[in-house]
This record gives sequence, C-alpha cells and structure tokens, in this order.
Amino acid sequence: MRQSWDRSTPWLNLDIDSLTELIQPVFKGCRVISAHATQGGLANTNYRLELSNVTSPILLRIFSRKNGTARKEFAINQLVKSCVRVPEYFYFADSNSITGHPYALMEWIDGYMLDSVIQSANIEDIGKIAGSVGCVLANIHSFRFEQAGFFNNELEVVQPLNMGSEGFLGFVYNNLINGNGHKHLGDELTQQFWNFCNTYAYLLDDIDFSSKAPCLVHSDFGGTNILLKRSIDSWTIGGVIDWEFAYSGLCMADVGHILRPPLDSLPEWEEYFIKGYIANGGLIPSQWKRISKLLDLLAWVDFLNRDVTSTVISSAKQVLINTMNGW
Repeated sequence: MRQSWDRSTPWLNLDIDSLTELIQPVFKGCRVISAHATQGGLANTNYRLELSNVTSPILLRIFSRKNGTARKEFAINQLVKSCVRVPEYFYFADSNSITGHPYALMEWIDGYMLDSVIQSANIEDIGKIAGSVGCVLANIHSFRFEQAGFFNNELEVVQPLNMGSEGFLGFVYNNLINGNGHKHLGDELTQQFWNFCNTYAYLLDDIDFSSKAPCLVHSDFGGTNILLKRSIDSWTIGGVIDWEFAYSGLCMADVGHILRPPLDSLPEWEEYFIKGYIANGGLIPSQWKRISKLLDLLAWVDFLNRDVTSTVISSAKQVLINTMNGW
C-alpha cells in the first residue's frame, strides 16, 4: 500500500561536491565517492554515502520538513538507544550550508526492511520475527510521561492531547466534518463513518488504567521503519528508524499500526507479536484489538484531511471501509 504513495516533500538532489562539504564536520578531508538514495521515507532526504578512507558507509539525513522535528528526533534517539537498537548519530546540526535544512550524519545499518523480508519468510521465521518486533515495541513503550501530547525539542509535552472518546471524536469531527475529509469520502460514507466512531469511541474511556499511562509512541512503527539483519539461523532486529512523528500517547496506537495489512494476514503474526510484547513487559487492555484499530484510524483520518488527490487518499478511504466492514 505505502509503496504507491507520493512524497510529501520534494527530494533534495545534491551533487558529490555538495555532499562532500556536508560530511566535513566529522570526516574532515574525506570525499564522497558514491551516493545512493535510500528507500522508505516519504518526507526527508536520505543518502547512503561511501567515503574515501572510511570502511563503512554512512547515512546522510536531511530533514526536509518545516515542522521543527529534527532536533526532537535526535533527542528521542538519545533517549531510547540504551534499550532500542537505533542508528548512532555521528553529527547533528540545525542547518546546513547547502540547502539550509537541519541534517545528520548517522550510522548506516546494513539491514533489510521488514516489508521486504516478511512476505517470503517461512512460518517459523514469521513467528520469530513477530516475537522480536513485539519485544522491541515493549521496550519503546517502557518510556513513560506524565501526560499525553506532542513534544518540543527537549521531549517535554507542550501540546497536550485528550486520548479518550472526547478527544477521539473531536479529532475525527475536525478532520472529516469541518475539514477536507468529507470531500474525499462523500456525504454518505462520511456519515456512516461518523456514526461508527460515535458508537465505539467509548472503548477509549474503558481502557484499563495500567494500559492508559502515556508512553513513547513511535507513530510510524511499520514495515519500512523496522530493519532486520540475518543471523546464522534466523532474523534479528537491526534497528528502528524514523522517529519524527513520535509523541506521548497510548501504546495501542503502535500496536494498531504494526497490525495493519498486509502483516495482519500473515499466519501467526499477530499471535507471536502479542506474545513477544507481553513477555517483555508490554501491557494490553481488554478489547485491545478494537482499541488499537480505533487509534490507528486517527492516522488515516489525518491523511483524509489533506486537500490533495493522491494514492494515500484512496488508501485511507479503503482502510476506513475495511475497518467498519471487518469490525
């Protein structure tokens, strides 16, 4: 599904001389001898660089968005790196001399995206990978905060969120009824989905207290941001990347994301993922599956508020229909 989506920001095309200039703060005197665009992200510009006199490649990440998330992403990396495998930062700056954007020089993790591995994996490997993904997500959720909301650069919650039914329905109303969503859905489907949300939003008020404490939510915890490495007899988690959308919220939001299609249709994926999550300290409420689906709907509702016509709009529309039909 995601492979067909359009980029939200233009790709920044840099020549070898410009890239060489950007690496100088750490790799002084080295030159870039090859540069390749990386797969995955739809917003920032990422290059895999090979350097003269340096054995291993590095990642150059230029933060193209204008929403100030670059330093927040750096802060999250420093917070979680003790218990979550993330790329090491060699250098971070709030601007650069070529494009003006914030940028980072980072460790290149030589792994494979989960999406590219899992569809051809055998049942035994699917179970092992799912369990490992569940363990990693439990580690992410072990970071707790006093309230839900969006972070500033110091990971302080500066924009609180109401994670109960009132906040859920308010978000849906603002994006679909008052926003652009109804134009993409049409009147009949908009009303049908609004009725659906009003019927089941109460589930967010009934979450067990232990599962309701705000925690670190990756918010894009899916097959393109989980890297796998091949060991002798199995796959291991090589790293979790792209934390720009992270916030403080309910853990089931990430669970809903990782159980999106096509992963949800894989044999034993859900079972072993949940086992790994719980075994490593993750907490799940009663009716967790429906709660995770409700929270994941917020991302798709947000997509539908875009005043554009693109593949992500058609994907979001289909997710809403499939969720209601499969409830």
